[in-house]
Amino acid sequence: MRNLPWKKILMRALWIMLGVATMVFFVMAWQEKDKKTIKDIQIQIAGEETQLFINERDIKEMLKAGGHIIGAKMSSLNLSAIEKTVAGNPWVKKAEIYYTNKQVLHVLIEERIPVARIFTPGGASFYLDSTGLRLPLSEKVVARVPMFTGFPSDRPILSKPDSQLLKEVVTLGKFLNNDSLWSAQIAQIDITPQANFELVPVIGDHIIALGRATDLEAKFLRLQTFYKQAWMQKGVHYYERIDIRYKDQVVAIKQGTAKAQIDSAQSALLIQGLMAQPALDAAAAADSVAAKVIDTVKQKAKVKPVININNKTKIAPLNSKAKQNSKTTKKSNN
Repeated sequence: MRNLPWKKILMRALWIMLGVATMVFFVMAWQEKDKKTIKDIQIQIAGEETQLFINERDIKEMLKAGGHIIGAKMSSLNLSAIEKTVAGNPWVKKAEIYYTNKQVLHVLIEERIPVARIFTPGGASFYLDSTGLRLPLSEKVVARVPMFTGFPSDRPILSKPDSQLLKEVVTLGKFLNNDSLWSAQIAQIDITPQANFELVPVIGDHIIALGRATDLEAKFLRLQTFYKQAWMQKGVHYYERIDIRYKDQVVAIKQGTAKAQIDSAQSALLIQGLMAQPALDAAAAADSVAAKVIDTVKQKAKVKPVININNKTKIAPLNSKAKQNSKTTKKSNN
């Protein structure tokens, strides 16, 4: 019992010595770390393995822009500033940088992946990633992504309609990229002045009227069904236009039919000229236009002409038998 106070004093002394030793160890370790320098850089890029728009050399060049890394003291590196420098590259989606006790600087890069390439009427061209961000063209790689022509603007800040159209481009681009059949079949997508999409296929001499980039699964399912049924019967070169905009139906125009169509603007001019004659009223004018159209069609092709009068489409019968067989199909836009 008399030795108890001495035991307590001894235990306290041991704890104090242990604490001092620990502090000395940390100080020495910190000083040693302060002397350590970066011996190596390891770079890892996550993205498409076959389409690296940035490589290790590019990353190392960006790192050198902030000063030499190899040989630099680990404690002197501003990792946050280095991350911002690397993330400033438009092809870098995310950058994470850290070093280990083995004196190696690790650089983890997540690359932006393009989903579409845009061509504007002004001659500009750029890529879009999955978020709609514009990406510059690369001198290293040409991305195999859907090509869109006729995008109305190359301005940094888009109008509301153009911004919505850009979102639809991204939606359609992602859809085609995720489907091996359509990514191989669709060579180009044209954007019309009405902000609709028309597809140019690789196989076949036709144009596919898609409309807006909505209900894509249903539209392409209709197109695939049409391909399976129609091509088995007529072949791939029988049709020149396939319209999949309408719900539960596909409207196809065979080769040569479009050449016999009368443009709506041409019909309007004919009506205006006939209406200027006092002896003709509106009904007579329309009849005269129809007669002139039929004559024009007969000269161009031996097919049923399609006449656009007052923005309404009518099938002009060439004879009484065709008139009896003509039917009106009600279309509901999808």
